[in-house]
Amino acid sequence: MQRHQGSVPALPPPYTIRRAGPDDAGTVLALLNASAAWIHERDQGDGWPKAGFGLDRVTPGITSGAIRLVEHSGRWPQATLAVDQCPDPEFGAAGLDPVEDKALILHRLAIVRPHPHQPPGWDVPTPPPGTLGRMLIEWTVRQARRQGFPWVWLNVAREAIPLQAYYARCGFEHIATVALPGRRSGSLWRRPTTAH
Repeated sequence: MQRHQGSVPALPPPYTIRRAGPDDAGTVLALLNASAAWIHERDQGDGWPKAGFGLDRVTPGITSGAIRLVEHSGRWPQATLAVDQCPDPEFGAAGLDPVEDKALILHRLAIVRPHPHQPPGWDVPTPPPGTLGRMLIEWTVRQARRQGFPWVWLNVAREAIPLQAYYARCGFEHIATVALPGRRSGSLWRRPTTAH
C-alpha cells in the first residue's frame, strides 16, 4: 500500500491527506465553520457552535499533529478531521478511557460543502455526497488498526439524529448517551477496527 507522510496510509487519487501545519489553521477553520453553518441550516443538531469555531479550538490539535487536512489534487481543500486519544468529557462520565480501552478517537470530521457554504474566494470541486466522509472513516479505521487500536470512537451531538444514523450505516454502534451541563454532545459511538 502507498504511504503518505511516513506511516500515514494514503487516500486514493486525487485525494491526499497530511497533518495540518500552523499555516493551515485558516483553512481548517473555514472547513469547520462552513460545515457548522450547513448543519445549523438543516437543523441537524446543534453540537457545533452556531457562531463557528475560533482559533483556540484548532491550535492545540494542529500543534499536537492530531488535525489532518485532505486536499484534491494537492491543492484544493476538501476535508479536515482530528484523530487522537484525547477524549471529550462525556467518555470519562460514561466510565470509558481511550488509553485503557485502546481506542482512537475521531473528532470534527468536516467535508467541503457546495456554494454558498464555501468560504469567500474559494472555488473548489466538491466530492459526490457521502463518498469522502465514508472514505475518511475507513481511513481512520485503517490508521487505528495499523497502530494496534481495536476501536475507533466518536462523540455525536445528542440531537443530531441524521448524523447518528449515518455513523450507524458506517458500522458504528451506540455505546451510551451522556448529558453533561452546558454540552450538547454525548451520544457515544464505537466501531471495531477488525471485521465483525
